[in-house]
Amino acid sequence: MGRNGVKVIIRTRPTASFATHQLQINPDDNTITVYSGAAAIAVASGGNSPSKTDGGPSNRKDCWQFKFHQVLHNAGQDRVYEAIARDIVHGSVVDGVNGTILAYGQTGAGKSFTMIGDTRNYQHRGIAPRAIAQLFEEVENRIELQYTVRVSYMEIYNDRIYDLLEGQNARNTGGGGNGELVVVEDARGTAQWLNIN
Repeated sequence: MGRNGVKVIIRTRPTASFATHQLQINPDDNTITVYSGAAAIAVASGGNSPSKTDGGPSNRKDCWQFKFHQVLHNAGQDRVYEAIARDIVHGSVVDGVNGTILAYGQTGAGKSFTMIGDTRNYQHRGIAPRAIAQLFEEVENRIELQYTVRVSYMEIYNDRIYDLLEGQNARNTGGGGNGELVVVEDARGTAQWLNIN
């Protein structure tokens, strides 16, 4: 990705009973189609999505198609890292440009697994440990420069921001502090976070 801006990449959580009648994933063109109601039933039975239900015109939409920069379906941790983070570390962070990876989804969607991984299995480590390892490899190979490395690992939960690297006051879900975060801008317009928990 480098300095090309924001990319939206979807990783689907593999499940034994994936709802193929409600979601059609097409990694070839990076789209996901979502079917609702009668359309989902028609797709499940092998038919086409109906355009109307009572013989008259219908203003109701039966399916929605979403396009992303990339769709990772049934992807392992290594493939996820290559698609999402490798270029951020190599093309931006080591050159002094901030890099951010935001995992977003409902509870149980796999955000923590994607970001941290399975701490008992090195092969299944997530984006954060892989990025940190890559970052220090890059720094080690650039001996002509001096680096200062800063890392933040935050969780936004119930409209509060928690610093997950704060170990002293860790709350039950892994974060610390009381969640009272203040964001202000300095004279140059740079955002500063005060009272990070």
